[in-house]
Amino acid sequence: MSEIDENEAFILAKNPYWHPEVKPHVFDPDKVEELCLIAFEAFTTSSTLYSQFVSEDEEERSTQMTYPSLIGKHRDKAETRINSVLLTLAITYRTFEDSFEDDKQLKQFIDQTLTNHGQMLHWYGDNKGKTSLREVCNKIIHATDIRHVYDFEEEMNGKIWMMDGAIELEGILKKEPWNVSFILPDFLEGILDISNFVTSLNKEISQND
Repeated sequence: MSEIDENEAFILAKNPYWHPEVKPHVFDPDKVEELCLIAFEAFTTSSTLYSQFVSEDEEERSTQMTYPSLIGKHRDKAETRINSVLLTLAITYRTFEDSFEDDKQLKQFIDQTLTNHGQMLHWYGDNKGKTSLREVCNKIIHATDIRHVYDFEEEMNGKIWMMDGAIELEGILKKEPWNVSFILPDFLEGILDISNFVTSLNKEISQND
């Protein structure tokens, strides 16, 4: 019997529903890494926009944008691209942590990650809450307004506005408004640290099999 025939026989012979394994949601470290890099690269492009302006005439103090079409498209889509990644990462991480909430080794690493990076979330006003990576994910998921913070460089023709890395979130919980902020690179670094830890665990398990 050929390999194709064997595969066909296997596919037709068994109902995939009846498998003995427990199969939770898959946490894909490679996909998480890819998403972190997409958001980080969109942010770093914005934060360095000043370098994309060149002086045309120092005496007249005028400047010209080097790649206006590219920069215009970037400015138009950067926030949407980052926000989409944030929502996917937040849901992925929350689901992953819920699936392994009884894993002591993972909990210790998450606690250490928070210690290394400090408070992930800054609360405004009287309502205060947790500052963990998980809580950032909660707020991203439930935010009704996501606002990227911009700084500027004063130029001859005006101000060049660039993302400074802070993102403010607003929402409502039990009829009470909340307002928080977090630093995008800090959040991405924390998520990537967890992802790298999962990768190392997978390698360790694979080597022991």
